[in-house]
Amino acid sequence: MLRYLIGACFVLALPAVAADISVTGCVEPGVEAGCLLIKDADKTYNVTHAKPTPQVGQHGTVSGTLSEGISICQQGKILDPAVWTPDTGKSCPLP
Repeated sequence: MLRYLIGACFVLALPAVAADISVTGCVEPGVEAGCLLIKDADKTYNVTHAKPTPQVGQHGTVSGTLSEGISICQQGKILDPAVWTPDTGKSCPLP
């Protein structure tokens, strides 16, 4: 019994594994100045930290790691670090 209890404590102590995410869409401004977002179905991602920096109204793909950090943007799941790849062949509606 003690062995199982010790094993259960060990499993609970493991850190969460960071998830890698890739999202394609149009960059939108956040409610806070300088914040950048991409919406994918029912999820919103904060891509403010992506490099190179995406531009509002630009279409492309951001690939990054979900971060547990906090942001002044107060919107979306934070992707940091993240890499932005613009898609010049597609356009976005004006915000």
